[in-house]
Amino acid sequence: MIARKLTFQSIPLGWEISLQRTWSNGLRVPTEYDLPEEDKCRDLHLTLEITDPAKEPRIHKGFYGRFEDLEKYRLEMLYGVHDHWIKKGEAYTYHDRLRVSPIDQINQIAVKLRETPYSRRCVATAWRIDQDFGSDEAACLQNMQFRVLPDEHDIPKLCLFICIRSNDAFKAAFYNIYAFTEMQKLLAHMLGYPVGGYIHTAYSYHIYGKDFKQYTDFCETGGKRPIAEHFANTNDMAPLFISGCEELMKEDDMPSGKKYVIEARMRQLQMIVSEGEENEKTAALKIEEKKN
Repeated sequence: MIARKLTFQSIPLGWEISLQRTWSNGLRVPTEYDLPEEDKCRDLHLTLEITDPAKEPRIHKGFYGRFEDLEKYRLEMLYGVHDHWIKKGEAYTYHDRLRVSPIDQINQIAVKLRETPYSRRCVATAWRIDQDFGSDEAACLQNMQFRVLPDEHDIPKLCLFICIRSNDAFKAAFYNIYAFTEMQKLLAHMLGYPVGGYIHTAYSYHIYGKDFKQYTDFCETGGKRPIAEHFANTNDMAPLFISGCEELMKEDDMPSGKKYVIEARMRQLQMIVSEGEENEKTAALKIEEKKN
């Protein structure tokens, strides 16, 4: 087994370097999804520490997919805009596992940390043994632990520790890290703490053989410009995030309650576009209050 521990200040830099380490150091192992003609994946046990996950720039311009999809994923994670898909055959959503069924674990964590900020029991679990063991669509996220810990200046901050059993480094990890830290930011704002460190532990952090060509193209494109140009500030993506919200609103089966949340998010993004800088803390709390 090859294990790596990486530490970086920002999300996009940490993610990009984690891909490089996986490509150069990963073991060649088969997966349950390989076709006979495909290469074996490159696989690491990875712990990625982001010391300042709220620091801009938070966006990597080269992540797989569209900025509109990143916003949709954020809304799925924080507010469950696609929880209704479970009734239509979707195996699970992280929002449903963490915030709905059987209880709102994130809300319970908020209550616990208000009462006992030093608690080590604030763990939300996504893995369901009765549903996931033996399933072809088992949840990748295992659990997340929130802790209030002092930084080097003895300032208490809300830290987040993630354990994920299997993580597609190239096509999924950036979405996961971005959305998990958005949840961390929201909870920190609700509790009145600054955002602390984020530690992402993936038991299998991998690049699939079928994606080798796309990954090498990603590296070739990125190699033509300075690494600082690979990143973008979150607010700069607001127009594209609005487009993602508009696409969600056009979905025929979107529940009315979720439309209300999406509309609130669109107003927040429109304020960012029109005014240049919105108080994200206040706006995020307003959405959470309306949701509850």
